[in-house]
Amino acid sequence: GRNEEIVSGILRADTPDQALQLLRRFLAEANFRALQRIAPGTSINQEILSLNERQLQQLLARISPGQEFVIRILSAANYVTGETCVIEGQESCIDIFIDASPNQLVYSPGERLASITMESPPFSDEDVLQRFNYLVVTTQFRAQQDGITADEVVVADNSTETLVAFLQAIQTYGRPLNIQAIAARDVYTIGPVNVGLVAVDDRDRVLFWTNNLAPLSDDHE
Repeated sequence: GRNEEIVSGILRADTPDQALQLLRRFLAEANFRALQRIAPGTSINQEILSLNERQLQQLLARISPGQEFVIRILSAANYVTGETCVIEGQESCIDIFIDASPNQLVYSPGERLASITMESPPFSDEDVLQRFNYLVVTTQFRAQQDGITADEVVVADNSTETLVAFLQAIQTYGRPLNIQAIAARDVYTIGPVNVGLVAVDDRDRVLFWTNNLAPLSDDHE
């Protein structure tokens, strides 16, 4: 799909020549993945991605020696499985563009990224799950707005047991409360966004939290 990511990763180079070598590795991996999607089950093995030398040099000029950059290679148009130009052996017929962004610290541990309010208990399983999903989507949107390239939000270190216990605690509490998504560790441009969940009452006092966060005080803000 147009603007769909083909491959991404971190590039850190000390010289322009090293940066060029690493970029060509990214391009080779992207070419391989694109072939897998467009011509699966075939023996086609050719360069199908189109990126002219001028574009490559402009990109290299943006990469500062010694600094980490998030490299993302994306499709510039929509392409289908069995794309004619690829099947017919035309080289460099899939247009792409490359995005390079400094891999900077975006969130520090303890930073609140999003919150939702749970009102009118008792809360059904559906109520809790719906509000939780909305919190995750809101966190994803905030992260995208702040320049995070990864779509994934990792909640409670992906521990199902921890998450279920937290959601059950919401139901057991039985009173209105606020659920906050809190950065669990440093989050950089490349992501992922690791968060824990904190439940607070109407006075912003901490009630309970997922266990991938350090104990929080009432003045966690």
